[in-house]
Amino acid sequence: YSFRIAGGGGSGQITGTQRHVSSTATNAADATGAGTLAQPYATLDYAISQSVANDWIWVHGGHAETLAADSAVDVDIAGITVSWTGSGAMPTFTFATAAAADFKMAAASCRVFGLRFLCNIASQGMCIEWSADDCELAWCEFREGSSTGLNFISVGLADADSDRFYIH
Repeated sequence: YSFRIAGGGGSGQITGTQRHVSSTATNAADATGAGTLAQPYATLDYAISQSVANDWIWVHGGHAETLAADSAVDVDIAGITVSWTGSGAMPTFTFATAAAADFKMAAASCRVFGLRFLCNIASQGMCIEWSADDCELAWCEFREGSSTGLNFISVGLADADSDRFYIH
């Protein structure tokens, strides 16, 4: 696979391991040996925990997760990319049961492309907590569900973090 980084210029080859996530696959599993196209992981956070720098995580169309805890998804491996692939609806991450639940961007030089974030809890503190440098969030969709509250992105919770972030 090749790719082009929007806004950053240049293009290149995916040099790391390609991992797959799909909650709709009947054989999806958060287990050693999974993460392939033939047997994807069931959750994004597990896929991230199995990754190293330069890995690319493909989240398949129709994938859905409900985030119910602080750091429910924690992009905490520097240099990885998470991207929607395949046919079907955008992968959806719903905040519906815990106001403290969030999707963290906590490691430098990470990219997240093409995910849907659905805020479905009135007292949601934030959906995306961004505290790492040199990250990119692109082509994502933010929706309000049946409850009110659209506090989606919090950038730079402390001094000297979240430098050079790029949202488009």
